Amino acid sequence: MENRVVITGEGSISPLGLSSQSLWDNLIGGVSGIRLIKQFDTENLSVKIAGEISDFNPSEFFDRKQERKLDRYTMFALVAAEEAIKQSGIDSSEAGVILGVGIGGMHTLEEQHSRVENRGQRGVSPQFIPKMIANIAGSQIAIKYGFHGPNYAVTTACSSATDAIGMAYQLIQSGQTNVVISGGCEAGITPLTLSGFANMKALSTQNDNPTEASKPFDKNRDGFILSEGAGILVLESLEHAEKEMQLF
Repeated sequence: MENRVVITGEGSISPLGLSSQSLWDNLIGGVSGIRLIKQFDTENLSVKIAGEISDFNPSEFFDRKQERKLDRYTMFALVAAEEAIKQSGIDSSEAGVILGVGIGGMHTLEEQHSRVENRGQRGVSPQFIPKMIANIAGSQIAIKYGFHGPNYAVTTACSSATDAIGMAYQLIQSGQTNVVISGGCEAGITPLTLSGFANMKALSTQNDNPTEASKPFDKNRDGFILSEGAGILVLESLEHAEKEMQLF
């Protein structure tokens, strides 16, 4: 059995905007999302630029209690998923969630490591592990919307999101499920992550010209740019999507 798979919703949050529409508008307008890092002091770092979502204010999307329980990367996933799910209009408790995540909650990891170094075990939050692990973003989406389908994270470095979408496609095509929320999310712009990639000589050091530093096909390229954000799709079998449309 091979079902045709269709995309019925998409959402994103990126350095080019807090929605898919703003991302698209800025892309076709030639706007760059690469700029000097503002989240932390980069004076002693060789790389000072990144694709940072500088206009993201968590309190505009989450209450204070939610903020304490969510890493930055999970927040991005939830924001993008909300846009995609609203656009799709799906109402299916059987939906699955398969997200690509390269690292996970690096902000939480670095924060809690600092606490254990300075205050010992008692300083570490009981929320540390649930906030950090790579599959928590997909789990939080499932919790919020009551999805009970397949739910797991795909971690294959830079191809994580693409692989996740491919696996979601295969699940639907083979008839194992009808709806999957899929895509990728990441928020790894931290001193530790930046230092690790920089010491690999993987990142561009064109700090004096951020908007033109990302040029992967140029003979003078000197590395990629660490960035953050989330891109989420709603994939459905064509039959399921058509049935959903008939309900409206």
